[in-house]
Amino acid sequence: MSCSKLRKVETENRQFKAEWTEQFCFTIVGLSKPMCLICNEVISVVKVCNLKRHYESKHKEFHSKFPPGSSLRQRKISSLQFSHTQGTSMIRGGSSAQDKCTEASFRVSWILCKNMIPFTHAEVVKECMLESVKVMEGEESVNKYKKIPLSNDTATRRCKELANNISCQLVSELSQCNYFSLAADESTDISDTAQLTVFVRFFNGERFMEELLGLVSLHGRTTGEIIFNEISKLLATKNVSIDNIVSVVTDGAPAMISEKEGLVGRMKQINSSIIPYHCIIHNTVLCAKLSKDFVPLLTEITKLVNFLRSKSALTHRNLKKFLNDLDSEFTDVLLYNNVRWLSKGQLLKRVWDLRKEIALFLEVMDTSGKRDHFLNILQDPYQLARLAFLVDIFSYLNHLNLSLQGKYKTVCELSESVLSFKKKIEFFIQDSLGGNLDFFSTLKECVENKEMPIDKEVIIHEVSGYLNKLKSEFHARFMKIEKKYIVFQFLQSPLTTDITPQLIHELKDWFPIDEVKLKLEMCDFSVQLSVSELFKTSTDYKSFWIELHKTKTFPVITEIAIKILTMFGSTWICESTFSAMTTIKCKTRSSMRDDTLENLIRISRTSYEPQFTELMRNRTSHFSH
Repeated sequence: MSCSKLRKVETENRQFKAEWTEQFCFTIVGLSKPMCLICNEVISVVKVCNLKRHYESKHKEFHSKFPPGSSLRQRKISSLQFSHTQGTSMIRGGSSAQDKCTEASFRVSWILCKNMIPFTHAEVVKECMLESVKVMEGEESVNKYKKIPLSNDTATRRCKELANNISCQLVSELSQCNYFSLAADESTDISDTAQLTVFVRFFNGERFMEELLGLVSLHGRTTGEIIFNEISKLLATKNVSIDNIVSVVTDGAPAMISEKEGLVGRMKQINSSIIPYHCIIHNTVLCAKLSKDFVPLLTEITKLVNFLRSKSALTHRNLKKFLNDLDSEFTDVLLYNNVRWLSKGQLLKRVWDLRKEIALFLEVMDTSGKRDHFLNILQDPYQLARLAFLVDIFSYLNHLNLSLQGKYKTVCELSESVLSFKKKIEFFIQDSLGGNLDFFSTLKECVENKEMPIDKEVIIHEVSGYLNKLKSEFHARFMKIEKKYIVFQFLQSPLTTDITPQLIHELKDWFPIDEVKLKLEMCDFSVQLSVSELFKTSTDYKSFWIELHKTKTFPVITEIAIKILTMFGSTWICESTFSAMTTIKCKTRSSMRDDTLENLIRISRTSYEPQFTELMRNRTSHFSH
C-alpha cells in the first residue's frame, strides 16, 4: 500500500495580493504571513478564504462603519498601515547595538540593587563579564561587551530610573484601589538619621500586594505631628487619600498610637473608621518580659557572656580555642541584643548547651572575683534549674515569634497563632502544678538529676508564677483580637462557621455596613452550592475570597473579606527593611543620599518587575566610553 505524500503549505508558493488590504484590511508580515491591521492577529496560511472568514466574523462593525470603496475607508486603512510601520520601525530601532547595551546595563543594575550590592561593584561585575567572555567566546567578542555602560555613576542613574518605574507601577495600581492598609515604623540608621518606613498592603484585583510606599528621612525630631505630616505628604505625592485607609499598624510607640498627638490619633480625626493595630509580634515580645524571679539570672548570664567575649580579646580567643580543643558542638557564645526578637532565647540556649565547658574554662582561668562569681552561678542547682526553665519557655516563645514573621501574613493567621499559644499556656500551667513538667524537658532533666539536690516545689512555684503572669499578659494584650476571632474564623472557614448575631455585631463594629443587606447575603452565602464548590477547588482561603470577589455575587461580604485581608498584622515588613538598611547603608556607605537609600530599599523590597521595554522607549542610548 503506497503512502500518500503530506501536503506542505510552504511549497505551494502562495502570494499575498495587494487588493486584499483594501478588501479585508490585511498586510503581509515577514515573508509569508498576513496580519490583520485592525486586531493585529496573524493568519498562518495565505488564503483568501481565511482572510475573508476572519474579516467577516470579527470585524462586521468596521465593515459597516467604513464601507468598501469609500474615501473614509481608504484614509482609515492608510492610518492603520502607518501605525503598523511606525511600530515595526520602533522595534527594529530597539534592537540596535546601543539599545542592547543600555538594556544590559539596566538589567545588571537591577540585579545589583536587588541584592543590595554597592554601585562601585558594577565595574567589578563588568570586569568579570569580560574575562568570562574572553575565555568562552574569544578575544574578538570582548569589545562588544566592553561597550556596556556599568560605571558607578551609571549604576546610580539606572537605580533611580528603575525605582521610579517600580514606583509608577505602584501608583498606577493604588489609584485603582478603593482601600488599603499601612504599616509604619521608625528606626535610626548608621548616621543617626531617623528613617520612617511606610508600607502599603492592597488588593490589585488579582492578588494582595505589600510594597514600600515611601522611606522618609527625619533629620530632626520624630514627634507624632511630624510623622503624620510626612506621611500625609507621602500619600499626596502618590495621589491616594487617607479616607481609603482601612487600618494602620505601628510598633506601639507614643508618637505612633497617642489618641491626640500620635500618628493614629491624627489620622482618625480625618478618617474615623481607621482600625489601629499594635504590632502583634511586638505585643508577644512585651508579654514575654521576665518576672522578678528570673530577671537577676538573665542579667548575670548577660554579664557572664560579656565577661567571656568583651573582657579582653585574649580571653575570647582562649575561650574559642578551649571549646575547639574539647570538640564542643559550638565554638563560641552569643552576645545578647535586646532589640532582636530571638536574641534572648538563643543566648540562654547557647549558655545552657555550653554550661559545663564554660565552668571548666572559668576554673582554669587566673583567679578573679568575677570568675568565682560566675562559677558559683553555673554550679548552683537552683540557678541552673531556673536557666533550664528559661531555655524551655523561650524555645516556645521563639517558635511563636518565627511563626508570626514573614511577608503576606494576614491578621487572621497571626491571630490564630497567638490564640493557639494562649491555650498552650493553660496546659503549661496545669502540667507545672501537677509536678510533671512534661512540656519542659530541659527543666525536667535538670530537676530529676540526682547529682544536683533541689527542692522541686520551690522551682515549680517560681515556674507557675511566671506562667500565670504570661497568661495574664497575653489575655490583656490580645483581648480585642480574641473578641474578633469569630470574624477571622469566618474568613478562614466560611463554610463551617455559623452565621451568628455575634459575627454580624463584630463586622458592624469594624465597618460601616448595611446590616439588612449583610444578613440577606449571609443567608444566600450559607446555602449556595456554587460557594461550596468554589471553596473546595481553591488552594487556600485567600484565593477563595479573591475568586468570589471576581464573581461579584456577594458584594457586601466580599468587600469586608478583602478589607480584612488587606490589613497588616505586624510591622515585620518594616523591621526586615531596617535589617536590609544596615546592609545597604553601612559604615563604608554612611554618606549615602536619602533619595538613593530610598531607591535601593524600594528595589530590594519590591515584588514588581521593572518594565524594561518602557524604560528603553524614548531614550537615547550610548555606548560605554
